[in-house]
Amino acid sequence: QHNDLTIEAKGTQGKANYGARADALPVTLGGHRVYGLKFDGRMGYRNNEATGTARNGEPESMMMVTSALNVNTKCCFDYGNTEITNVDTGEGHMDALYFGARCKPGQKCLGGPWVAADLENGLYQSAEGGNDQLSYRGNPTPFVTAFLKNDGHTFFELRSADAQKGPLTQIYHGPLPTAKPGYVPMQQEGGIVLGTGGDNSNRATGLLFEGWMTKGLTTQAAEDAVQANIVAAGYGGLQLAQ
Repeated sequence: QHNDLTIEAKGTQGKANYGARADALPVTLGGHRVYGLKFDGRMGYRNNEATGTARNGEPESMMMVTSALNVNTKCCFDYGNTEITNVDTGEGHMDALYFGARCKPGQKCLGGPWVAADLENGLYQSAEGGNDQLSYRGNPTPFVTAFLKNDGHTFFELRSADAQKGPLTQIYHGPLPTAKPGYVPMQQEGGIVLGTGGDNSNRATGLLFEGWMTKGLTTQAAEDAVQANIVAAGYGGLQLAQ
């Protein structure tokens, strides 16, 4: 779709961003030296004129390979569907993967850091916010695979894995949040964000190696095949430049 991301401009919750340093995140992939993106706060990329993305409750899926080695509790290290104005326009106007150590008081968040869905004005591991079964204690590994899919009307699902060896496990599959209006149906605007929240909340840190978004829902079989390919590709050699 040629939905290239450029350095994110200012928003209601953050000044204009800087680009990530090109050589700050060397890793090996299949024995070859490659580079990921290292976000150290006030770094973000965006496309508010993306095409082919889900809007207004359309179903979508997304995936990223990230890491537990450069996270914090700030908002918000996201990748996914966002507002097209760098402004928080309300619940349900985002549908993005989050990874980090942020957990609000009262939520059931054990271990960490965690994969969550940023649906705007809330990070969700379940319809209530935290992990509803207390079985998910985060992904503390150097390489992490995260999946989110959302049908826009009835459910969302989170899955995660160690990107170096593990099969995907389900974090949550169930209803969209209903405690606040706006999530049912979803109201995505179709922009793409990487590294910040929808209103350019840009104080989070994070690492990104690869990712994609689809309009429409992926199958579990396809997701499992993607994870198998990621493991076979052989991520390694992570070095964090200062």
